[in-house]
Amino acid sequence: MFSADGESVDFSDVVTLDRTVEVWLCKVEKTMRDTLRKSLANCLAALTTLTDKFDKWVKEWPGQVSKLQCYSEIIRGNLSKEIRLKIVSLVMGEVHTRDVIDKLVRSECKDVNAFKWLCQLRLYWEKDDCIIRQTNTQFKYGYEYLGNSGRLVITPLTDSVTIELRGNNRLRDVQRLDDGDVLALSKCLRNHRSVTGLDVRYNNITDEGVGHLVDLLQQDSSSLRSLDLMFNDIRGDGAQVLAKSLQCNSTLLSLRLSNNKIENRGAMQLASMLQVNSTLRELELADCDLDTQSVIAFSIVLKSNKTRRSVDVSRPLLFSHQEEWAVHVAEMLAVNSSLVELHLGKMGMTDTGMERLTRGLRLNGSLRYLDLRCNRVTRDGVRHLADLLKKNRTLDVVDLSSNQIEDEGAWPGCVLRELSVHSNNIRTEGLLSLAHALTVNTPLDHVYIWGNHLEEPVCQAFRELIASGRLPPEQTDVSAYEVDGRVFLAEVFHSLRRRYYSTNGFDTDTRPTNEAAGHDSSFTPHIESQQHVSLQSS
Repeated sequence: MFSADGESVDFSDVVTLDRTVEVWLCKVEKTMRDTLRKSLANCLAALTTLTDKFDKWVKEWPGQVSKLQCYSEIIRGNLSKEIRLKIVSLVMGEVHTRDVIDKLVRSECKDVNAFKWLCQLRLYWEKDDCIIRQTNTQFKYGYEYLGNSGRLVITPLTDSVTIELRGNNRLRDVQRLDDGDVLALSKCLRNHRSVTGLDVRYNNITDEGVGHLVDLLQQDSSSLRSLDLMFNDIRGDGAQVLAKSLQCNSTLLSLRLSNNKIENRGAMQLASMLQVNSTLRELELADCDLDTQSVIAFSIVLKSNKTRRSVDVSRPLLFSHQEEWAVHVAEMLAVNSSLVELHLGKMGMTDTGMERLTRGLRLNGSLRYLDLRCNRVTRDGVRHLADLLKKNRTLDVVDLSSNQIEDEGAWPGCVLRELSVHSNNIRTEGLLSLAHALTVNTPLDHVYIWGNHLEEPVCQAFRELIASGRLPPEQTDVSAYEVDGRVFLAEVFHSLRRRYYSTNGFDTDTRPTNEAAGHDSSFTPHIESQQHVSLQSS
């Protein structure tokens, strides 16, 4: 086996390349795994006999299976390129190991069942096999040959942990958390600075449970950066407790409360909190039974707030048809210079509301993602948006799914990168206009059209776009096929990403790169690498 850096490892057995490729390739894979397993066993055995000759030991064994305790003299010597790369990789691993041990010693961790120890990624040699353990997870090492590949520089940010205790595991039945479980959890996590994220969505947490969780936010040593409480049973009192604790918190960056019925009372407390808190960047309050007063309150607060990056107030309970909230949101957008992502789905917005919204967007230079799905916008409202997008150079993503924009509003001429017009009653003329726009609009490479009238000319046009590579198959929600000489489009389950900015670098709906961040390369979404540990119990 040869790696890209020049290291080579001989197979432990001869592999005959005969029969079909599927057969002999499986033999190669099996021999690779057997070779590395035997190499690791021999490497460990050699370590016990060469304790005083680390330089000889590290040169004889593959970097993937060797460990080094004393390398300072070796790295100063005259080494080949392959050996130096091997030692550099080992140095990074050893430095991290030293830091972890130092941290455990300083915290006086002496119990093998302590979370500080269990959350570490640990490797054991048991019964002639390498076993990997972390928390309650255990599996065998895969023995895939990697060579001396590059190592991620391990820092406090890359070594942080997000604990996932979701109650909606579709693969097996799980026990949902209640307030008593949350109390035990909060006690366990006190003073654990490595835990920076907590995901407890889809559980049975009530206002009492929130009272236990805020203990993690009120400590001086709090390290929690993201808290996901979506789809629980939190009401106004719980939101009030959260708001009070966040007034003096300086670490939490993301709070997700969607689908908790906090209503107007809880929302007003959170809006008041935003006047004081200067660190929270992401706030999700979709389907929380907000009313007009609380939506307006958030708009007013965001006029002067310079730290908020993403806000979701979708699906409030708005009983007035005058759309007063749109006036205040427009005024906020006209002066806000920090908001990157705004979700206004299911607001009952009409063309009048769209006209008001675009007035504010004309003066805005920061918004990248605008979610307007499931409203009542027609072609007249989209004309206002189209006029705006001809001049606006910052908006990258617009979601117009499930409106009624029809043919004349199907294509807003602009420099968007991603556009969804899913389920908008658009017919052939409008969809062909959109297909033509893809050929002349270079940035646009994500388009979602399913749920409209897909006649054969439209099917042929999008088949050509996909076949030519202009519209990548994974960046649209249709796929072309042909039957009896006729072209049709089938639905594929791709959709517009639901988030643009996120404090969670592993969010599957987020692509937080400088390119995706818009045309202004100076803007970089906040992301951090984390270990995600799922602790669901059946």
